[in-house]
Amino acid sequence: MSIFSSVPISGGRSSVRVLHTILRLISFEIIYIFKGVVRKYRPDFIIELKNGEFLILETKGQDTQQDKTKREFLDEWVKAVNQHGGFGKWKWAVSKNPADVKGILVSI
Repeated sequence: MSIFSSVPISGGRSSVRVLHTILRLISFEIIYIFKGVVRKYRPDFIIELKNGEFLILETKGQDTQQDKTKREFLDEWVKAVNQHGGFGKWKWAVSKNPADVKGILVSI
């Protein structure tokens, strides 16, 4: 049994591997501060793209101030991990509609 889920994007071929399952097991979390309280969240999906880069994909229906704050800290995390250079190249995106996901993956 694989720890990865393959997601076909076009032509029936797998373009990405969703790393969500394994990263949940190791408690991958982003720390952030909201209204003076230190909090943490686990991204909805972490995807390894075919080119070896990683995409943190958040899915949102309604956008709250707390969601915006999480993304500010996520952006800082992505910049820091990319600056370090030892953990691959990372990006992040937000999908507010399931129909957006294919376009996000293709544009990355």
